[in-house]
Amino acid sequence: APTEPINVKVESFTATSVNLTWELPAEENGILEEYIVSWARGKGSFINQTIPPNDNSYEINGLSEGNYSFIVSVTNTYDGKDGRSEPSETIYQLIDGPPSPCGGGCIAGIIIGVLIVALAVSAFIFKDKIKNKFNQEK
Repeated sequence: APTEPINVKVESFTATSVNLTWELPAEENGILEEYIVSWARGKGSFINQTIPPNDNSYEINGLSEGNYSFIVSVTNTYDGKDGRSEPSETIYQLIDGPPSPCGGGCIAGIIIGVLIVALAVSAFIFKDKIKNKFNQEK
């Protein structure tokens, strides 16, 4: 069997996808047949995707928010026998999900709105005291 693919890493990621890359195994020990890219969200079951042996990257789409684990293994044929490598080192990536549609502006707007409501309520509660104090000064 071949040794595992090396230097597996997340080359890039978005809110819904990850692009994994890797290098050939140190020892092919025959003719490489395919890579098997596997990923799981949290402690869920791994999903497997086979990749042609001449590719060294794969983009996984349709991911949702969560912590993901990724591994890559490779299969080969030697002397009429099939072999499969041990999995690569596990790579972890947090997917945060899509950004909020309003971004940081919503938080500032909410804070300002709360302050305006607090001022209005305070003015309503203390209007008589303010009115009386104003009348006393006349």
